[in-house]
Amino acid sequence: MSRRPHEPKSDRTETPATPQPLQDNAGKIKIKMPKLSSKQLYAVIIGVLFFGSTAAYAFFSSPTAQAQPNVPDHVSQAAGSLQDSNVGPLGGIHEHFRIAVTLDGVPIDFSRARYQLRDQRFHFEDGDGVTGHMHATGITLGYVFSTLGMKLDSTCFVLDGGREFCSDGTKRLEMFVNGRVNAEFEKYAPKAAGTDTQMDDIVITYG
Repeated sequence: MSRRPHEPKSDRTETPATPQPLQDNAGKIKIKMPKLSSKQLYAVIIGVLFFGSTAAYAFFSSPTAQAQPNVPDHVSQAAGSLQDSNVGPLGGIHEHFRIAVTLDGVPIDFSRARYQLRDQRFHFEDGDGVTGHMHATGITLGYVFSTLGMKLDSTCFVLDGGREFCSDGTKRLEMFVNGRVNAEFEKYAPKAAGTDTQMDDIVITYG
């Protein structure tokens, strides 16, 4: 039997074939997904829920996501409005005062939901329409009423719906602080009346 002559060893290195995607009879590419065990699938679902809830909490707890009170145009430039630069940062204080407003013999019910928790720095809360809560320094009655969409000055009280109650020849707008006449109106800054436990009692009347 004849032997083949010894062939010299080639220096070429064979490149392994690249796996090709599976194709069906129609020529469409089919991606073969790895199979997950029930435990692995459960871990993936828990991970997605965790990161999703964390991202949602971070967004809704950010200051930019906080809802801002809707102040009508007719009070947007009022003294003591929400843009008042004299109002300090949130959390500077936590003080209270009592207030009552009666217009033409009809009291304003600040316990209504539309007047509750309208602003972070000042608000009524827990269905109480008498006790005002202040969480910043420099808050005036002008600021207080602007958070409710209202306006107060020395001659007029304007409700959130736009109705005006202005002093004229027959009716007057008056304000009393701790039983005494006070003419500061929107510029008045509520405060403790002499002691840490006694709050200002503010009464505003028109008629």
